[in-house]
Amino acid sequence: MLISIQFFWGFLAPVAKIAFRHFDPMFIIFLRIGISSFFFYIIYRLIFYKGRTAGKDLLKFAALGFFGVAVSQVSFINGVARTTSINSLIILATIPINTIIFSILLKKERFSFLKFFAVLLGFFGVFFIVGLNGITLSGNTVGNILILLSSASYSLYLVLSKIALKSHEPFKLLTFVFLFGFLEVLPFSIFKVFDITANPVHIRFWWAPMVVVIVGTLLPNMLTIIALKNVKASVVGVFSYLEPLFGVILSIIILGERLKPNNIIAAALILVGVTIASGEERIAKKLKSIIAARKSACEQLYKIPGAGALRDTRSRKEN
Repeated sequence: MLISIQFFWGFLAPVAKIAFRHFDPMFIIFLRIGISSFFFYIIYRLIFYKGRTAGKDLLKFAALGFFGVAVSQVSFINGVARTTSINSLIILATIPINTIIFSILLKKERFSFLKFFAVLLGFFGVFFIVGLNGITLSGNTVGNILILLSSASYSLYLVLSKIALKSHEPFKLLTFVFLFGFLEVLPFSIFKVFDITANPVHIRFWWAPMVVVIVGTLLPNMLTIIALKNVKASVVGVFSYLEPLFGVILSIIILGERLKPNNIIAAALILVGVTIASGEERIAKKLKSIIAARKSACEQLYKIPGAGALRDTRSRKEN
């Protein structure tokens, strides 16, 4: 199930690129968030509904919808439309690193040099994509920056939603986040619906936006909720490393895109940074155990008979 989730997410960027050939990005956003919100709400009412939601909680959901859906999805879809699918997938891999930055800023995690090093690697990885040829408001640069904004916004949403999950069930949170996100993007996307109505697109081109909605949104979100009930969130996070891999492979197969040297360097730096960030506690414990073992070995050496005389002899020679 976890592998399937990442495979479905991997479809999103390359198939969205195909959908943009006939549909405006904002119309894709309207479809993606609108249809998903409708299905999530139906399932919530039928299975998970347990009474009315307090007004203060609705304000929290509105804020989460703004960062997790409105800003994140608008910048992502418009970013994919302006850059390559491979670029977008690699930059999105910075989400765990950006999540650490916001966790530290909001004092939900402690600062450490390992985390700082991980963030630094991620920054250099993004630099190889966004700033290798200089920051210009043309070509792929705007799209790359929008994808980075999407990554940052979604990372902030993850930190805030983790707090909300302490008092709300996961599916309820997911439903209201999508509902409010849809309401927040509606004023900017509804006009594109009128454009499609006035200038209909042939039915044979509708498969791409439907794949974006069903395979790239509904299925992975639903399966993630099921997976979180059966495995730890950290395990789900580890499997998220497969999304860029699947996405890049699908981009090469579906769109015929090519990996460039800067893509490979960026991916390596970002993935190493993400690995360090995700396993920071294990790495820190390992380093402490190595240091403790060497310290213990040195102490044992000092206890060996004759070791003191040997040290004195060495000390005199050094003097």
